[in-house]
Parts: sequence; C-alpha cells; structure tokens
Amino acid sequence: MKRIDLKANGDSLQTLISMDGGHVTEYYTVHCDGFLVGVGIFHNHNEKCTCAMVKDEVGEKHILGRLSDEFPLEVTELHQLEEYYNKMFPDNSL
Repeated sequence: MKRIDLKANGDSLQTLISMDGGHVTEYYTVHCDGFLVGVGIFHNHNEKCTCAMVKDEVGEKHILGRLSDEFPLEVTELHQLEEYYNKMFPDNSL
C-alpha cells in the first residue's frame, strides 16, 4: 500500500482553516483498492493525502506520509489523526 494510492472517502471528518484562510487541513477516512484502511490528512484540497494512519493486510498500524515545506505536519495533526484511527479500529490501538 502506498500513500499515493489512498483515496478520500465521503465527507471530511473535520476541516480546519488557518486564520488567514491560506491553509486548509482536512481529515478523511481513506480507502485503498476499495477497502477502508484508515484515516488521512489532506492539505489545501489536494487529491493526495499528506499523511495517513492505516491498517495493513495483517492488521498492523502504519503511518504513510510525505514530509515537505509546502505541507508541514503539526504534532496536533498527528494526534488528531491517531484519535480518529483509534475510533475506527479500537482493537488496533497501541
């Protein structure tokens, strides 16, 4: 499973907009090959997620991401990502 293969599903779980309106962070459930696999962060309405927490085929939790200056990740975003993931897959929480 690759980060670029993950697709946002349905409505966003949460949308955050910076005070100046120049930065949008959205959380979506993500699918890969038609299967619900986790939760992803999408910045500025990009089709590709910046970072995702996913459950692989053997049930292990992974983080897939791309670090860049264009879309920096905040610690609070990662905490929120994990919170959504743990609600989706309570048996897979660490």
